[in-house]
Amino acid sequence: MNAYILSKIKIKLLLCLIFTCISLSLYAQVGINTISPKATLEIQHNPLSNNAPGIIVPKVKTSDLVNFVTNGGQFTSDHIGIMTYIIDADVDVTQDNISLMFRDIKNPGYYFFDGTTFIGYAASAQFSHISQPWYSETTNLGATSVTENIYQEAQVGIGKSGVIDPNAQLEITSTDKGILIPRLSRAQRDAITTPSVSMLIWNTDELCLNFYKGDTLGWKSICENNIPAEFTITNCSSSLVQGTYVVGTATDNSNYIQLNVNVTKKGEYNIEATTSIGLYFQKNGTFPAEGNYTIIIPGYGSPTVATEDIVAPLTDEAAISINGEDIICSVQIPVIKPATVKYSINTASTESITKGVSIKGHKLVLDLNVLVAGTSNMTATDKAGLGLTFKAYNQILKTETDGSPKQQNITLYAEEGTVPSTFSGSSLDFELEGLGQDIAQTPYDFSVPIISNEAIATCSSIVLEGDYVARKSLNTNHFITVTVDVTSPGSYNFYATNAATNITYSASGGFTKTGSQSFIAKATTISNTTITENIGSYNFTSTFNTNPFCTFNVDVIYPATNVLLYTPDANQMKSALTPSVATNNFAPKGKFKTEALNLIYDASSWTLSSATLLNYINNQNVQIIIIPSRVIIPDDAQQVLANFINKKNGLVFFTGAGTLQQATILESLIQKTYPTSGAVVNPNNFGGQYLQAMTLSGDNDNPYINGPFGNVLNKFFLTYHYNITPDIVLSGSSTVLKSLVSLPNAPLLTARNAFVYSDTPGLFILPGDTATLGNANTLYGNYSPIQANTQAINAFSYNGVATSTNQYPVQTLTPGLVINWVLFGNIMAEYIKYSYNNYNDSIVIDRLP
Repeated sequence: MNAYILSKIKIKLLLCLIFTCISLSLYAQVGINTISPKATLEIQHNPLSNNAPGIIVPKVKTSDLVNFVTNGGQFTSDHIGIMTYIIDADVDVTQDNISLMFRDIKNPGYYFFDGTTFIGYAASAQFSHISQPWYSETTNLGATSVTENIYQEAQVGIGKSGVIDPNAQLEITSTDKGILIPRLSRAQRDAITTPSVSMLIWNTDELCLNFYKGDTLGWKSICENNIPAEFTITNCSSSLVQGTYVVGTATDNSNYIQLNVNVTKKGEYNIEATTSIGLYFQKNGTFPAEGNYTIIIPGYGSPTVATEDIVAPLTDEAAISINGEDIICSVQIPVIKPATVKYSINTASTESITKGVSIKGHKLVLDLNVLVAGTSNMTATDKAGLGLTFKAYNQILKTETDGSPKQQNITLYAEEGTVPSTFSGSSLDFELEGLGQDIAQTPYDFSVPIISNEAIATCSSIVLEGDYVARKSLNTNHFITVTVDVTSPGSYNFYATNAATNITYSASGGFTKTGSQSFIAKATTISNTTITENIGSYNFTSTFNTNPFCTFNVDVIYPATNVLLYTPDANQMKSALTPSVATNNFAPKGKFKTEALNLIYDASSWTLSSATLLNYINNQNVQIIIIPSRVIIPDDAQQVLANFINKKNGLVFFTGAGTLQQATILESLIQKTYPTSGAVVNPNNFGGQYLQAMTLSGDNDNPYINGPFGNVLNKFFLTYHYNITPDIVLSGSSTVLKSLVSLPNAPLLTARNAFVYSDTPGLFILPGDTATLGNANTLYGNYSPIQANTQAINAFSYNGVATSTNQYPVQTLTPGLVINWVLFGNIMAEYIKYSYNNYNDSIVIDRLP
């Protein structure tokens, strides 16, 4: 054998010894294809060999590894670094005891064991390994794609090495970088459909971090006090510019712009107004709440050009901006030249001032001697501290054409102010100062006479405002407007009263001119806080500067009454009783004056139960109950009505009864309510439907006959019958019940009564069916406003003398004779009066007799 062959045999034997033949520990370096290995094992490629260069490690499937472990094999810390090549990731590892070890094997490639799991090497575009154990939100296994939602179960540190703060789930460290969270406008933020509590964003509109505090509290800003306010200038043209602006003269606290603003969102504000002539105005602060505010914007700088010398593009207009945004609003700043003007004052004269009368509009005339021409501002202020001023701005003073002095009159006008009536002096001292005024005359003092003369006037009219409700308090809506014809200006004191009402009206002030003028006198109570309880129309006498003046009437009206209208079919009655619909009926200015009828309209059923009644009576304090025809009232409900009348002094009004069942109900109710009356209900059957007229009788002292809506004596009430009319037979000896119509015996009918009512108000029963007051036809009269019929109508004259129904004579009733609604109005008026004086709201009733 030659040496080369021998060397190959030696190498093979050596490899056999190392890898297969024996288990042998070597304590030296090993080199393959090299005699000087530089590592524990170094393998070099032999260029003379036809074998492929490289090392082939064991090639297995994932299932091979799983089977190895399942069959008792182990990978322990002794095997850290073991390497294998996966040729097929053929199983999805799900077993709990091995899933951690093989869970990241998803693709073919090289893997090594790190003591816990097999970790893959990035080998190609189709193999991706997450070098940290991040898990997929979908599979709960190691993430394999950059598009998966991932999570980490342990703490995470970014930008740092070493131990993560034990209290932090995420710790980010940097000395030159920050965190960028999503940046959204307010609209984009609000478009998030289901924000989670504690969600955080940067609001690009507020320039502040926002966090979500839950569905109730919504989005909040962490810089709550730094949120820009949202507001508008109420009226740009009403903005005021205060102070004098002189070229080259710095502004002071007298120089400012006054703005009125409406705040729709509280927060911080910054208002600026800038000019191009060296002036600017600026104010910032916080609006604590929504509403209207008056803002004073201080001025800064000194103007560089006078208004009269401004040349474009310069302007003396101050353009206003709100929170950095320009708005369409600007104000003009009048700038005058420095004081080249000079003058002296010859005299100052003004009209006298009347105590208690505003001086606004008074004139102060100055007689000047102008020494140097120019422009001046002048102000005269009282020296007693009453706040009275005369002012004149931008007054142009002229000399003669040759520059010599010239006499000139200047007028100053008084602003709002009044000398109080308690002022004791006969004159009031003022001091005058102005730009260019002679120093020797600065300030210039003068006096104005003060007089106490009283105005002379005649009364033209008095207009009463407010509703004067008995037992109620007055408020700011109660006053009178007094119009007078002033013949001599001066101060005035007005007073009007009527002791019986506990009301007075008073006013004081002054008139500065003659002619027609008005003032307001407010109403107050004399001895306590409420108006008298006595209803009526009261005459008031008044004085003007202690002289007799106007007289006028004040109506003290009934307070509101609670009324229950129970029926599914009574829309006309509902309208007639609603003040907002029928303003001429039961209303503050109606025929019957009352604060209101608090109408409860229940159309839920044709049966009125005791439970329903007790609820309305005990819980809603109903005082009057109206029950039209065909409403069924069970026996226990009848007892509730009887208790309502007898125990609470409540009132029940039946506006019709047209069925046999209802006739029985009426008889039972009468007997429960008035057991000694001896009344019997006689349901007369006419065998058809008829429109009949009854003539009302009685006397003018009966409030039902002669009431606020008219006199119905000897006039006709139309009744519409559906076969049955429940005439009531009254006992001749009883005084408990009465009637407006007494019908005699007839061949077919017994003596009977209609329009039955209790002597002490409590029960009133109208004959006929619902149409009696439910028909909108004006033949029955009108419900709004309540009045008699306006058209003629034919009806049976129901007077009890016919031998059969069809033999009743037909009578033509001309306009004004049918008084259904008039009688209805009179009954309701009497009920309201009685309830006001007698209803007992402290008693609770039940179903027991």
